[in-house]
Parts: sequence; structure tokens; C-alpha cells
Amino acid sequence: MVPPDFSFDADVLEEAFRQGAKALILCNPSNPCGKVFTRQELTVIANLVSRYDAYVITDEVYEHIVYTPNEHIYFSSLPGMRERTITVGSLSKTYSITGWRLGYAIAASKISERIKKVHDFLTVGAAAPLMEAAVVGLNFPDAYYRDLQAYRVE
Repeated sequence: MVPPDFSFDADVLEEAFRQGAKALILCNPSNPCGKVFTRQELTVIANLVSRYDAYVITDEVYEHIVYTPNEHIYFSSLPGMRERTITVGSLSKTYSITGWRLGYAIAASKISERIKKVHDFLTVGAAAPLMEAAVVGLNFPDAYYRDLQAYRVE
């Protein structure tokens, strides 16, 4: 990604796939620069991923903290990308519980089964009360997310 607008050169990205890259990590919205990828940019990436039989691991931790005129688009929602995407999200940012370190991964069942196996060996589960509290947040109405986007620090 190239400052100041943090765009990317599709030819440079394609060269990486030509050299054998099998996965791309995509932070959208990106921290710390705040880049929110457009549908056109995501479509370029999706076409390359399909062409080179690759996968995308998306970090969408800031999905609900996007300000107009930007719009967050889930990479997995693009045609053909559901089976090629591992979406990583977090409850920590959206619900202002950064110390809790609660997150999740969403992927097609074939990929999810592999993620579960790795997860069993690499992590320790979050405390049950934290998970119960997270469920409360996940059930917040749409108004919560609108209010979150409308909030501005002056």
C-alpha cells in the first residue's frame, strides 16, 4: 500500500501471486492508516485470488467504525469469495472492551474445521463470564452501530 491514499498497484499484487503466494492478509478498515477499501479495489483483489487459486484472511476488527463517505464491504460478500475468505473479527473494539481480547473467525466449513484444530492447540479459552457478556453485545440493535459511527471526539 502506497501513502498518502494507501492505494495499491494491481500489477505488483499480481506479481506476488505469480511468485506463488497462496494467501493475502487484508486489513479492512486498516489500522493505523484508516484505509477503507472500495468495492472496485476489493474486486481487483477478488479477481486475482480466483485466478491464482488463493485465499484471503481478512482482519475486519474495525468493521463498525467506518465514517462517511466510506463504506465497509465484507470481502466474503463478493462473488465467489465466501469459500476463499477467512474473516477475523473482534468484539474488543466495537464494544469498547479492548482488554478482554475476544475475537472470532468465520470461514467456510472446510476451512473452519482446520481453524478449530489449530485453535485447540494454540489458545486457551476466554473466561465464560466474558463470553456471556459478549453475547449481550452481539444482540445489540442496529441503532448501536449507527450511534457508534455518529460519535465524534471534538
